Amino acid sequence: MADYDFYDAYNIIQSGQPYSLKQVADTWRNFAAACQSAADQLKGTSDMVTAQQGTPYQNFGARATPVANWMTQVSNQANTVGTGLANAGAVGSSAQMEAHEQYATVSQKIDKIVGPDDALSMGKVNGMKAAEAEGAAVLNPQIDKWSAAYTAFNPGTVAPAPVTNGGTGSTTPTTTSTSDGSGSNGRTAGTTTSTQQTSSTETQQRPILTDENQQNPPVPPGNQDYPHSSVVGSDGKDFTGWVKDPRTGYLIDPSSGQEYDPTSGRWVDPVTGKPFGDVTQYSSRLEGLSGGTPGSMTLGGGGGSVGVDPVFSLGGKPLFGGAVPPSLNPANPAYSQLAQTASNSMAAKAYAANALAMQEAQQGDVLTCHRCRPVSAAVSAAPDPVLVVAG
Repeated sequence: MADYDFYDAYNIIQSGQPYSLKQVADTWRNFAAACQSAADQLKGTSDMVTAQQGTPYQNFGARATPVANWMTQVSNQANTVGTGLANAGAVGSSAQMEAHEQYATVSQKIDKIVGPDDALSMGKVNGMKAAEAEGAAVLNPQIDKWSAAYTAFNPGTVAPAPVTNGGTGSTTPTTTSTSDGSGSNGRTAGTTTSTQQTSSTETQQRPILTDENQQNPPVPPGNQDYPHSSVVGSDGKDFTGWVKDPRTGYLIDPSSGQEYDPTSGRWVDPVTGKPFGDVTQYSSRLEGLSGGTPGSMTLGGGGGSVGVDPVFSLGGKPLFGGAVPPSLNPANPAYSQLAQTASNSMAAKAYAANALAMQEAQQGDVLTCHRCRPVSAAVSAAPDPVLVVAG
C-alpha cells in the first residue's frame, strides 16, 4: 500500500501517461479487429472451398481452418490487452485529475494558514503539515488504484501459428535454413514464397487521396481526431473548450470552475457536487431553470482572482444558467461559509481542468486537433483560478 508524503504522491501520479495508454489501447484494438477480419475472410474462403468435392479442396480446408481459428485467438488476446490498457488509462486520468484538484486545495489551505504577513510559527508549520497529510491521504489510494488497474489484466500467451504438412492436417515444426551452401534457398520448411510482392518504395510513393476536385490539400489519416481528449471539441457547442472530469463525467469550465452534468442536463451545485434545477439544453439558456434561487451573490477577489460580479457571472456571462445553486441561498444563515467553500471548490476545479487539459496536450498533441483547438485559447486566457468571497 502506497505511503508517500503529499508532494511525492503528487509527483508519482503525474509521472504516468494515461492518455498515451489509451492511445496504445486503441492500437491493440485495431490490431484485434484486423486479425478478426482476416480470420473471418479465411474461414469463409475455407468453407466455400471445402464445400466442393475432391481431396485438394479438403486439404485446403485442413490447412486454412486451423489458421483462421488461431487468428481469432490472437484477436481475442489483443482485445484483452487493449481493454486492460484502456481501463488503466481511465483510472490514471481520474487519479491525475484528483491530484491536480488536491494540489490546488492544499495550496489554498497553506495560503490561508500563512496569511498575508508571510511569517511562520510552529503552529503554522504544524497546520501546513496537517493540510499536506490530508492531501496525501487522498492521493495514496489513487496510486494503489492505478497500480492495481495496470497489473490487473494478464493476457498470457498465444500458441504458435499452426503449420500443417501438406493436406494431412498433421502439425510439423517450422524451421528456417541458415545454410548458405549449394541448394539452400533460405526458405522456411513447409511454407511457400509469394511471387506477388509490393515494393516498399512504391507504397511510400503512393499519393494520398483528396476530394474529387483535388481542391483540398492531402490530409494524412490519424491526425484529425483525438477521441480520448478530455477537452470538449467544437461539436460541444456552448461547452466547446470545457473539460470533462474523468471521475464524474461532469463538464468543467476551465475559466470559472462551474460544472454541468451532460447526462441529466443540469448544473452542478459547487458545494454539494449534485446536479440541481430543471433540464437545460445549453449553458447560454437562462429560461426554464428552477431549483436554484434567483438573486445576487458577490464573489470576487484581488489581483489574479476570478472575479464574479454581483449577478453571479464571469465576464458578463451568467454562471449556472443565471440561477444561484440551492446551497448558496443568501437567506441561509451559513451563507458566508458556504460561499467560501463554493469559491474554493470552483477555483480548485478550474485549476484541475486547466492542468489536465495541458497534460493531455503534452502526451497526445491535443492542441493541434481541429476539434480540440479551443483548449489553447481557454487555457491561455484563463486567469489564476483563485476565488475569495468579498468581505
